[in-house]
Amino acid sequence: MYTSTKVFISLTNDLVMPLFALIQILSKKTIETINCKIIIGAATPYTLLTFVPVFCVFYFVQRYFQETSRELKRLDATTRSPIYAHFSECLNGISNIRAYKRAKSVNKTLGKRLNSHLRMNLAQFSANRWLSVRLELLGGSLVLFSCMLMLFVYLCCYIYIYTYLLLLS
Repeated sequence: MYTSTKVFISLTNDLVMPLFALIQILSKKTIETINCKIIIGAATPYTLLTFVPVFCVFYFVQRYFQETSRELKRLDATTRSPIYAHFSECLNGISNIRAYKRAKSVNKTLGKRLNSHLRMNLAQFSANRWLSVRLELLGGSLVLFSCMLMLFVYLCCYIYIYTYLLLLS
């Protein structure tokens, strides 16, 4: 009875505490994002218009990346499994490999499997870089569109905009 309680407590500490930390970070970042949008909206309400199309594009980029990333993770696991199986077989049959002098062929087979696995790692890294470039482009376009809209409002509508409000947004 004592050991099961001990296991339960350790599982609780191992599973629940990181979950609480994740919820805390998520709620903190959500509140920061909402506060940032409120400040931007109060300072320069016209910039909120630029958020809508950029967030729509962001949504489609994120959906595309999720589908691709899921498939790449599946392929990564598929190419990793033969490496573990081959390594386990080598450890179990190391005496036979040495006796029959098959170390070079075993190393060659392992090298081929590692190469296929590293190709999947490269594809996964490339997909992450693809997403990073797209997100930076969206962030830059958000700034560009906000500046263009504020310039348009200033020049065409003759609404005076304080410089500190522009810097705040």
